[in-house]
Amino acid sequence: MRLVLAAALAIAQFGCYSPDIPYGAPCAEGTHACPSGQQCDLITNTCQPPLRTETWRDDNAEDFAQGGPVLADAIIEANGAIGPMPYLTGRVRFTGVQGDRIPADPTTAAWDVVSAAPPTGHAFSDLNVDYGTSIPDGLGFAAGDDITILVEGELDLPTTGVWRFELDANDRGFLEIADPGTGGYSPVTTSVNAPTIGDYTVATPGWHKFRAAFSDAGMFMSMRLRYDAPGGSQALRDVTSQMMRTRVDDLEGYVADGFEDAYLIRHRASTLVSGGLDQAIPDDAFGMAIGASTWSVRFSGQMLIESGGTYSFRLRAHQGARAWIDGTQVADEMGLVDTDVATTPMTLDAGWHDVVVDVMKLGNSQPGSVSLAVESGPALTGETVPAIRPVTGRGVRFASAGSYATTAIPDGATASRSLTLDLPTNMTPRSIDTHYTIDHPLQAQVSIVLDPPNGDNITQLAAGSTTGTGPHSDYQTVPVADAGATWTWIAGDSTVDTMVGNLTGNAVTIVYSGGAPPFPATYRYESSVRTVPQVVSLGALRWQLRQGSSAKVYFRTCALAPDCANEPWTEVENGTVPAVESRPFFQYAVDFTSDGDTPTALDWIEQDVSARPLLI
Repeated sequence: MRLVLAAALAIAQFGCYSPDIPYGAPCAEGTHACPSGQQCDLITNTCQPPLRTETWRDDNAEDFAQGGPVLADAIIEANGAIGPMPYLTGRVRFTGVQGDRIPADPTTAAWDVVSAAPPTGHAFSDLNVDYGTSIPDGLGFAAGDDITILVEGELDLPTTGVWRFELDANDRGFLEIADPGTGGYSPVTTSVNAPTIGDYTVATPGWHKFRAAFSDAGMFMSMRLRYDAPGGSQALRDVTSQMMRTRVDDLEGYVADGFEDAYLIRHRASTLVSGGLDQAIPDDAFGMAIGASTWSVRFSGQMLIESGGTYSFRLRAHQGARAWIDGTQVADEMGLVDTDVATTPMTLDAGWHDVVVDVMKLGNSQPGSVSLAVESGPALTGETVPAIRPVTGRGVRFASAGSYATTAIPDGATASRSLTLDLPTNMTPRSIDTHYTIDHPLQAQVSIVLDPPNGDNITQLAAGSTTGTGPHSDYQTVPVADAGATWTWIAGDSTVDTMVGNLTGNAVTIVYSGGAPPFPATYRYESSVRTVPQVVSLGALRWQLRQGSSAKVYFRTCALAPDCANEPWTEVENGTVPAVESRPFFQYAVDFTSDGDTPTALDWIEQDVSARPLLI
């Protein structure tokens, strides 16, 4: 809190007392006059020093943080506002640390000890990873042995009762879950090169923080977490994307998702990329083993616009690229030529805005690159869109699945292979890209038919439509009406002649809107107890919200600071005087409500007060 305005109201008074008379003499009867330099206090009917008017104001991170406020699903943003806790949904956070830090008996592992080493990097993942003997993607490791990966996030456990969790870690691992009420973590299970089941009792349904770790001394490294809910089938299943999220309020940068093929085909891994959206993309970009000449990368996050107004942007890339802002596609140049395009002007209010940029290369040996800069606007003109926080809004997300194992195509017959996507129930598809690869000595004999979850079968390769020998592949876009979870490719051989081949790859990626929201539906800030000594009266309480109007402000006062906790809250309308007693200590609180997509924030709050001067 800062007192930003102080002015003594030196109101000339006329009365029968000289200025030398001490304060506290009775006011003149009838006229309430006092000596020069004094003012009548109508409550006590005594002459007192003239009142001073002040305006206290909170408008930066230091103001809002003073005294230790209470935050419930809210944060004090570095830019000086109170906003919602930001989450990356559908994944959890992986953090790399050097050394095999989990004891031989993981039941003796202590999180504070295991996590004490400096991080090598951050990535985002599901809870089923198998690195084999490779270096884990996107975590900054130089080698794949003698390392530990920390796993942090939240699990949505919507049913009370006993949940079973199975952890399978290679070499070793452990899992802990926190009670939402107390915040204290409880050990659930550990694993040493084998799946081990532990129970956790949910007393309060909802999001539960969890933390886990798995380490590798040498050779293979993997981790898988499965669960069975209370009253379930007793069949363990993988944790779905809708059950996972992770806080990202302490991270800056963009989520970079790497794909081993063009058009967001064959998702490999994701990592945190710092810096603005002006990136050179080297081979095996950002530590993700996606190759050199053919790949695609998606950058997603939120940028902070300090000055609202009309903006346009310029997207440049080698090769193809496309971009969305707040779910609206502003550029679509996803192809084989370099991208250099200015977007149509759009209005952005002050606050956070979703940014998604895809870039791809296909059979090109030149280094990749991408940049998104402000072309015009009230601020940031000519500057690269900054890297702020790795939050992915619901406007543009993706689900991807692929298999590049070998399935034999029988001579003169067919073989099929299916993929299942992890999709939210509220998904609205925006585009669907597919890919297949075959290897056959006589390509003309091969047919590929795609059986989508909805709609008619699609012939992707008719027998006789291509010639040649050996490998063949193709990318195809299919109608969004065909969207769904399970996709089946049927590979056929049209001729019985002992010439046989294989289906060597099939993949599908859906770009969609929907999923779990990145922000909580409700959040709250409660200030510490503040004071204005010698307060006489309260003036108007004013505040300004950013991005939305769904907030209620409450106020209370007390004679002594410890007493405020026992006082009731009174709701206040913006620009009005709180209907509370004027006392020297006060608090305010703000309750926010949100649709989960709009990060409504408190930019500043201030109040006028009248008080007697502090006499020394």
